[in-house]
Amino acid sequence: MKQKVLAFVTVFVLLFGFLAFPSIAAEGEVLPVSQDGSCILAENDLFQVTGANQFAEIQIKNKQTGQIVSTSVTDETVDYSTINERWKKKMSSLFALNYTNLKAGFGAVITTELTGADYTAEAVKTNSGALIQYDFPGAGIKIGVEILLSEDGVRFRVPQESLEEYGEFSLVSMDFFPFFMSASDKRDGYFFYPDGSGAIMEFKDSSHINEKTKYYSVYGDLEDYEGIQGFFDEENAKVLLPVYGSSIDGEAVLAILEEGEECMKISVNPSSNMIGVNYIFPQFVFRRGFDDPRVTTKSMKTYDEGTTKTSFTVYYRFLDKGKESYSDMAVSYRDYLIGKGELTKKQNTELPLALDLFVGTKEKGMLFDTMKTVTTFAQAQEILEELQSGGINQVQVGLKGWAKKGYGGEPSGFDVSGKAGGTKGLKKLAEYAQKNGIALYLESDFVNAMADTDGYSKRNDVVYLGNQTILTDLMNEQFLLSPLTAQAHFNQFIKKAKGIQLSGLSLAWMGDVLPYNYNNKSLVSASQTKEIWGNIMAAAKENYGSILVGGGNAYVLKYADTVKNIPQEDMGYLFTTKSVPFYQIVVHGSVDYTGMRGNLSSSLEKCKLIWLEYGYLPHFELSYKSAEELMHTDYNELFTSEFSEWKERVFKVYQEMNEVYQVIGNQYIVAHEQLGEQLYCTTYENGAAIYVNYGNNIASVNGISVPAMGYLVVKEGSVK
Repeated sequence: MKQKVLAFVTVFVLLFGFLAFPSIAAEGEVLPVSQDGSCILAENDLFQVTGANQFAEIQIKNKQTGQIVSTSVTDETVDYSTINERWKKKMSSLFALNYTNLKAGFGAVITTELTGADYTAEAVKTNSGALIQYDFPGAGIKIGVEILLSEDGVRFRVPQESLEEYGEFSLVSMDFFPFFMSASDKRDGYFFYPDGSGAIMEFKDSSHINEKTKYYSVYGDLEDYEGIQGFFDEENAKVLLPVYGSSIDGEAVLAILEEGEECMKISVNPSSNMIGVNYIFPQFVFRRGFDDPRVTTKSMKTYDEGTTKTSFTVYYRFLDKGKESYSDMAVSYRDYLIGKGELTKKQNTELPLALDLFVGTKEKGMLFDTMKTVTTFAQAQEILEELQSGGINQVQVGLKGWAKKGYGGEPSGFDVSGKAGGTKGLKKLAEYAQKNGIALYLESDFVNAMADTDGYSKRNDVVYLGNQTILTDLMNEQFLLSPLTAQAHFNQFIKKAKGIQLSGLSLAWMGDVLPYNYNNKSLVSASQTKEIWGNIMAAAKENYGSILVGGGNAYVLKYADTVKNIPQEDMGYLFTTKSVPFYQIVVHGSVDYTGMRGNLSSSLEKCKLIWLEYGYLPHFELSYKSAEELMHTDYNELFTSEFSEWKERVFKVYQEMNEVYQVIGNQYIVAHEQLGEQLYCTTYENGAAIYVNYGNNIASVNGISVPAMGYLVVKEGSVK
């Protein structure tokens, strides 16, 4: 892939994209513009969309509520006299283009706001709305914005085919509707954004004044890669869901990044002394920039010569009056996913215990490596027998480090650890699990590869960045496999694993990272990777009936029975008011999920309360032998795991949580709220509610008392 050297740029963007989203054919009728410069672009029984100021501004009117939302800042509480002209242009622009001269060699990225720019615009009628075609002759760029109406919102789409670069400049990114859902600090409301489990930024919270803008790459950024031990672990927040929202004075709008989301960023901007306005928007990425390895300064970038091959669509859903909470937004998004067939209701009758059993890993020696095995397949069966004899029948068992070279040692094939019992021992364990109704999964990593692992080539099979450097960790020991290689390794696995009666497959990291690859031997875009991951997950489910997926990026939800390592909080930026369980509200009742491992938490009691509040499965990672055996291996994070030491605590926590599960089951969560400084309540569709008190004193609310560091379950007015 050809690259050009460029100078300073302030944006970091995602690559490529392919998504089938049918374009709307224009009927060709030019829509008339009235004398005041306005134009009705689209209208149905619920919404009217109007363009103004040479289509630099769009207004959406909700006919049912009378609510009018504009892409320009129209807030009368903003003091416009203190704002400079450049910011006024930004605040009244439908979008801004960021472009550069690829042929110049050392060109800077130029930003052009729509307001005040030299451009022409024309709106034409389409069979489902309208298409506005913008032409910037100075930059030599044409681009279109399409409007589509639906029952509960409006879609705005930038079709791939509408982009034309006919001059010397090339489009890098597009800031789309930057002030569409904005508000001053004087307004009552907040932004929701998908940082970790979910985060809230309240407008009246002055602590975020002058805090810098944060860009969240949807599904993560490869620049954060630090190897399988450090990349997107459960302590780091992740952007899992392509959605955000704004609640202003009791009226809420939900923005769903519906097409091309893998090539988008969400920009969260707290108010500042310069403008006094909070704003949030998606950035569409057409070309990704990388540090130039030939120079030492970080300001030097290489850029894709071609654009990402995707259209971009944002779906704005308008919630009913009075439905302005983050819970309401989550319910709306869940309804949207159900309508698309991405989520369906589960039918569990008993709470599953999520149990990872660590088998073994490699320990490096002076002359040769040795295998440290802390759980054989026979010992795993012993553990399962004890669990069942103690009354735990529903168990999801994931075997970690089952391959010959242990944890992280098998990107290809099906080479079972002989020290753990070999193929014969694994077959026996699988037969026992199947006979006793235990779900047994082999955790297999088709995403990462270790430096000393066989079955791949660093020349042909690993991920390269756009600057033609190999993506690796700080120690140059771990790599990301090309998605094409991952697909080939998975196919080999399926063939070689025949005859093992597994309940399912655990796909590590597939829901955590969406790699793209610039290696000329295996060019793959992020959009293509999403398709490949989907093919792998579909095939795994077809072959085994059930899959667990490491990480919960939105594209896994229609495949996964359980998603692992879902964060319980956000990254904790200064402008964030609080964490909220948005993700959990969306998926509970459709997909099981795990979070922190109880044996690795600082307090099992607090961990249990979080599990109850957020609807997690109880989750432990254990071994037959002591974790001290792993002290000098690459997997030294498992500092306490011996089953004999943990089994009584596992039984106690599970029995408590299973009693609660008999009340809430697979019910959808309908509301979550904070009732006091340390008191929270989660309400389910059957009316049951779980109150959780993290304080050191009894908390009383609504005529009930919740014990200190404890919980209370209320069903149909009765306390359980």
